[in-house]
Amino acid sequence: MKNKIKWLGIIALAAVIGFGMFGCGEGPSTTTTTQGFSTSGTFGSYKFTLAQTTGNPSSYRSARASASQPVPINGRLEDGSIIFLLSGTYDPVSGNYTASASSSMIRFSINGVQDTAGNVVSSSATVLTSSDGGATWETNSYVITKAAVTISTSKPIAEADNGGIPEWARGFWSYVDDKDDWKYEALILFSQWSLKSDDITTDPDGQKTYSTQSMNVIETENKTTHWDVITSYLYYEPTKALAEEAAAKFLSGKKLTATKLDSDPFPPDSGAWWCIRDNGDFWQGGDWGGGPNGGGEGGVSEETQAEIWSIFGSNMTIAQKRTAISNVLSGAGIEATMVTLPNGLYYYFYDDGYWKDIMFGGASEAQWKTIDQWYSSNYLENYLIEKVTPQTLYNKTKIVFGNNNTELTMYPYCDELSFEWNSIAGARAATETWEDEYAFLTR
Repeated sequence: MKNKIKWLGIIALAAVIGFGMFGCGEGPSTTTTTQGFSTSGTFGSYKFTLAQTTGNPSSYRSARASASQPVPINGRLEDGSIIFLLSGTYDPVSGNYTASASSSMIRFSINGVQDTAGNVVSSSATVLTSSDGGATWETNSYVITKAAVTISTSKPIAEADNGGIPEWARGFWSYVDDKDDWKYEALILFSQWSLKSDDITTDPDGQKTYSTQSMNVIETENKTTHWDVITSYLYYEPTKALAEEAAAKFLSGKKLTATKLDSDPFPPDSGAWWCIRDNGDFWQGGDWGGGPNGGGEGGVSEETQAEIWSIFGSNMTIAQKRTAISNVLSGAGIEATMVTLPNGLYYYFYDDGYWKDIMFGGASEAQWKTIDQWYSSNYLENYLIEKVTPQTLYNKTKIVFGNNNTELTMYPYCDELSFEWNSIAGARAATETWEDEYAFLTR
């Protein structure tokens, strides 16, 4: 599933750089009052304020549960002697907010997440600048520092750039792919100069993984029959040590206790695995289709599965159950790895040579709601912003609108080697699309 969607810079950046690989500073100061969402902060030499345009977040929460329509926010950003007008959205349910502003030679994008108590979990800003008339763009990212700021009311306001994603195409689009054992869902916000996707991936065992991905829109071109869109993102590659350091800080801040595993406990390539934890919990996962007995769920015969469950429900000790189940599987010719997992919450560094991130397991339902903030706030990448030199990568996508602009289909541009390039020139030069690989979005 991840390979299928890895080219989508908008809705599958998780497959390119890992689920939610963004980091975190303290974040800007944020309050939720009867007037609604508001936040302010500084990054680099800039300072900004944002506030909900109308209404009260609490009044939107129940509506958002079914309508899924975030509310508008506006603000001002001060850059030396000039003011930029920010506009964006705030989602009272997920806590995600995003805002942007631009002129012909500079573009700002602000992204953050606040929890239900109104505390900012993570926030960052991206600034794109061009010194050659837009031929190339330099990208810089910042962790936002919380601060109460005052924005000048006497400085001139920058003239906005009217390019980017056309106004009629801006807003939220949804994507669902459940044609195989994996299910991928995304709610994608098309803004003038940024694209942001809130994603849920459900694996064959029903476990959900959450992520929030953001990309910068570099340029758009109306080709009459479709639009060409070039996007970019900064890739911060984590080391095992830095990722584990970030996870420990995140868990400490959330007052969660978890066991750190030294390595990925599960077999590679979705191989079959099973586990009896010390507290007696029994889990099975991975692909159980290789059993020679056939029949039953996942290729394990009903008799073998019944024998496994009989052992699990017996009065044997945990050690005896592990030995007995191993013997049953071995006798049935079924290759399945016995995995050792601690009781309670645990985490480990995942690295398959392409996707690198922290993975969590063993959480209670309440803990999962907190763990989700690691992904939805892009905690890891924000943590890496001040510690790792990033690489800028570019994607090019063909977008075809239809049905009175309520549907769109996205096709990746590619060359013989890749769907992404390390220069704008490489993306601009791409002329071939992979028509068999596409994403269909609606709104």
